Amino acid sequence: MLCALTAAACSSNPGFGGGAGGGLPGPNNPGGLSPQGTGGQPTVSASASAVPGASASPTASATGIDASGAMARLALDGSTPDPSKAPKILILTLSLKNNTAKSIRVRKLTVAPAAGVRASTSMAKGANALNAASGSGTKQTQASAPSATPGPQTAALSLDVPAGRTSEVRMIGIFVASDVSAYSQVNVAFLPDKGAPIATTKLDVAPADVSFTPLDEKAPKGGTTIDSVEIAGLDMGGSGLHYKATFAVTNASAQKVSFDQIAIKPPSGPAVKIALPTDMPSRTTTSFITIVLPFAGKALPGGSYTVQALQRGAPIASGSGDIL
Repeated sequence: MLCALTAAACSSNPGFGGGAGGGLPGPNNPGGLSPQGTGGQPTVSASASAVPGASASPTASATGIDASGAMARLALDGSTPDPSKAPKILILTLSLKNNTAKSIRVRKLTVAPAAGVRASTSMAKGANALNAASGSGTKQTQASAPSATPGPQTAALSLDVPAGRTSEVRMIGIFVASDVSAYSQVNVAFLPDKGAPIATTKLDVAPADVSFTPLDEKAPKGGTTIDSVEIAGLDMGGSGLHYKATFAVTNASAQKVSFDQIAIKPPSGPAVKIALPTDMPSRTTTSFITIVLPFAGKALPGGSYTVQALQRGAPIASGSGDIL
């Protein structure tokens, strides 16, 4: 039922993109985080060896089942022209390692914000929030007091894992409550049809906000590019075909650069334009931006997907990546 995670696709702009999974050079991606999201810290083990923002090393758990390499990030909903007015989507990338002598059958998962953990105000203002250090960007309204922590949500997950094996990687998307500050960390539980959880994990969640990091002084000067494009199929719970596009925008010039839309064009079908008004300071690169889009068809097409940044309808930057 669920789509297997496809292999990462590399950027068509080798000047700055480090390739999907490797991220951009310099401070934009310290520690080499994947565009997929932030690594998990398995709570089923006696101690988690992972540091915040890095994938956890598989360790023995109380149940013998590990959620190895799980990651989470918030994404923008590309089915609406203005995703700043739409709910965010939580993307979970996961697999299970079965260290027991018996096969396991997972049929659903639950995800809930970790109690008492919230993102800072600057990370929860919306898709156009910028680093305070940049001194630019869309004007934001004053944040209201945080509401009660949203309750758990359940998603179908059909996953059979033989004894001593690791499952294929799955990627699923779940619409979350409007209070995205509650989703700084999430608890994920993997369950059978009935009974206690088979495994649990706690994940740090990469935000959907757009922030900026200065380029290294030694990085070559140039124009504006779309880098580290990564395209993958995404399961949204039976609501038709979806895919996600993850990328970063780099401004290697000495001038400020602005764009107001992102256009994503699959190999077949029309381009989809999404409002994302952004003012980029000179010599900066954005955080990874992830947009989830529906696809009307029987299967996601293979080939190159094009991502463009537009200003008043004219492209100022372009990149592409294959879905594999």
